[in-house]
This record gives sequence, structure tokens and C-alpha cells, in this order.
Amino acid sequence: METINGNDIVSIEDKNNDQDIDDDFEKRQLPTLRQDSSVTYVRWGRKTCPQHAELIYEGVIGGSYYGHSGGGANYLCMPYQPFYDSPAASVQSPRGYLYGSQYYTTDFEPYNHLYNHDPPCAVCRVSSRSTTYTVPARNVCPSGWHVEYTGYMMTSSYSGQQRSRFICMDGNADYVFWTSYNQGTAAMLYPVEVRCVNGGSIPCAPYVSGDELTCAVCTS
Repeated sequence: METINGNDIVSIEDKNNDQDIDDDFEKRQLPTLRQDSSVTYVRWGRKTCPQHAELIYEGVIGGSYYGHSGGGANYLCMPYQPFYDSPAASVQSPRGYLYGSQYYTTDFEPYNHLYNHDPPCAVCRVSSRSTTYTVPARNVCPSGWHVEYTGYMMTSSYSGQQRSRFICMDGNADYVFWTSYNQGTAAMLYPVEVRCVNGGSIPCAPYVSGDELTCAVCTS
């Protein structure tokens, strides 16, 4: 650093040295930051997490009743034991309603045995990762990403009154054994098949109309 007329002048060499110090600091800190970071995701359809992941809690999938036009549009992983805080007595009318969910998979071979049963879920945490993403229509993850699990896309039926989000159901999905078969009032889960159009944004070939879509949950 030079001094001209009492003022400190920072030279280009000094700036480069400072930048080198900053770069070295970031290189040393980056592995530590990655090691301390973690991500969470829901493993839909299973009660356990992959071996490398920590189980936060297990539960059952809940959502809005397929015959209602209002309510929430997302599915939730509901813990087995709820904690209430000052609930209003009895059933109230002006409320959002949350129901258990069921598989509707009569004509989909991978999930035939799950039809009308209730799906479980697990909330999982993975250390040394910072991002999680669900890849639709593929059962592999991008290069450099880790596969948490693969499966099939599911959501509500197109003909139902309730719209809901798409979720990635585990390819080896299970059901909650102590729940009853066909409860009737439930948030129904259907496989998702693509509708492609030649020249459209989802083009036929490579997509095929009527084929059920796969998915992968990936972390990095």
C-alpha cells in the first residue's frame, strides 16, 4: 500500500493478495459448510428411510377428501401421535378438513396389492447435502446427484373435485397394516399417466400417452 498526499492508495497487487486470501478462506470453509448442512424430504409410501438417512418420524399420508372442491391441495405426512393445543369442542363447520389417504390402483400392476389400503410415509434427513429435488418422468438422478428413492408419480384423479399436488410414491410402496380396507371417505391417490401431443410442449416420442410416469427423489 502506498501513501500519496496523506492518502492510502491500494495497489492492484494488494487487491489481488486480498482476493487470494478470500479465495483460500472459502476453499477451507466450503467442505465444513457442506458437512454441517442437511436436507429433509418425505418418503411417500414407506415407513422407513434409506440406510444413509435419519428417520425424523413416520406416519400416514393425509389430504383433502376427493369429493370436496375446497381444502388444501397438498398431501401431508401426518405423525401417528398428534399434540393438540386448545381445540374447539366438537366438530365445527367452517373448517378445512383433513382425511386419511388411500391407494386407487386397481389397474396398475406394481401397486395392485395396495388398492384401497392406506399409504404410510416417513420424514427423512440426509447430512452433508444442501438440496433436494423430485425428478418427474425419470427413475434416475442427474449426474453428481444422490438417489434417495425412485418410484411412480401419484396424485388425485383428473375427474375428481379435489385438485392436489403430484408426489413421488416409492416403487416398493407399503401400506399401514392396522388400517381398515376401503374407508370410502379419503384423499385418493392415483398413478399419473402422460397425455402427449405431437408438436406440443410434451411431445409424443419420447413420451407415450397412457404410460404411467416414474420419478426419482434426488439430493445434492
